[in-house]
Amino acid sequence: MTLDYLVLAQLFIRLLPTTGKLRLCIDRTEWDFGRCQVNILLVTVGQGAFHVPLYG
Repeated sequence: MTLDYLVLAQLFIRLLPTTGKLRLCIDRTEWDFGRCQVNILLVTVGQGAFHVPLYG
């Protein structure tokens, strides 16, 4: 099964509020689990307490 990213992006856009300013949040974190390093970049867009992940 393949994921259609265009359809997913259109769904996320429809979930966003249509009025007011939107906030773009970028969070990067790094964890060490023994010898394994985990780097995570999360990008969200939203307004108030409602945010939709764009990349993670």
